[in-house]
Amino acid sequence: MRGAFVNAFEYKTVSRAASAEFIEKKSKFIGHITPAQTQEEAIAFINKIRALHPQATHNVYAYILRQGNLNRYSDDAEPAKTAGLPVLDTMLKNEVTDCAIVVTRYFGGTLLGTGGLVRAYSKAAALVLSAGSVVFMAMCTQMSTSVAYSFYDSLMSLLQSFGCENTKPAFAEQVTVTFWLKSDRLPEFLHTFSEKCAGKYRCREIGHSFAPVGEQK
Repeated sequence: MRGAFVNAFEYKTVSRAASAEFIEKKSKFIGHITPAQTQEEAIAFINKIRALHPQATHNVYAYILRQGNLNRYSDDAEPAKTAGLPVLDTMLKNEVTDCAIVVTRYFGGTLLGTGGLVRAYSKAAALVLSAGSVVFMAMCTQMSTSVAYSFYDSLMSLLQSFGCENTKPAFAEQVTVTFWLKSDRLPEFLHTFSEKCAGKYRCREIGHSFAPVGEQK
């Protein structure tokens, strides 16, 4: 099965590893999530969770990767398509990629039925996605500029208006600020910056990479 939402310029993933749990008819469900960019990272995470919960009844998993536009899931001995597939479907509906989820179940003695299992594993995936903080990633350009202290507040206001992330000022004779800006907004930003400072300062391009441009509310 392949992903359907890979975008060369932006995507959604989770910002951190996290876990979340709940009880359903005496069965404990524990969702675990982590960012993962390769199949090796995803499998290592799955094996880590299995090792942490060797007595669990099931360790169901799903992961989606931009690399190879790939996704995989396992029901881990739950009835077919009642566990791993609902986890994967929840990830697909939230349009996340480059992450892996493992849902650990400790059976509590009461059967949930097919529909109950689907709902429980879907809930576990949704809860742990929220705990992992879904973040928007976009192709960004890292920039640097040095300005006088008198222009610093205007610069920071401008950066905020353009949604610049990871802004890092360094204070010396002048203030040098490095920041990430969505690449598709770079021409507009440079034009506005030049107008604001009347051409007094210049921005230097450092490099390009995917960077977070805001968490999902």
